[in-house]
Amino acid sequence: MKVVKDLLSEQIYKILKNDIINSKINFGEVLVNKNLQERFEVSSSPIRDAILRLKEDGIIEEITRSGAKLIDFDPDFACEVNQLIMTITLGVIEYSLENEQNRKEIISNLNKYIDLQQNNMSTDLYYEYDYHFHKTFFDYSNNKLLKDLFKKI
Repeated sequence: MKVVKDLLSEQIYKILKNDIINSKINFGEVLVNKNLQERFEVSSSPIRDAILRLKEDGIIEEITRSGAKLIDFDPDFACEVNQLIMTITLGVIEYSLENEQNRKEIISNLNKYIDLQQNNMSTDLYYEYDYHFHKTFFDYSNNKLLKDLFKKI
């Protein structure tokens, strides 16, 4: 029997976040607690905790007694977020490549994730491998703050 390490609320949080990222749940939509409880077959507590995490991430705009409203999509804000992430990532790439001994390992990881992405272009796994592709640079940056920041992005 496989032991599930994450708490129920953590599992629900990850599923909901993934559904939002993959447009299975749309921006501006209302998440109704009762519907989520039925979907995940859980009480209100793990749902509430997952919604609070999404609020901390800035994905939830408003929490009510009956549910939560996702933020509306703002193209200008999305562009600014992408610019911020790009700026941080460029610095992280530079830091990760400073140590010449790591370069072969970094390139090996990048090639692995490129191959996996190419083989999963039309699946949700594409985004998982894209995440790990970029995470490679953060992992080799030798900067704990940047690694922690990437976990939050």
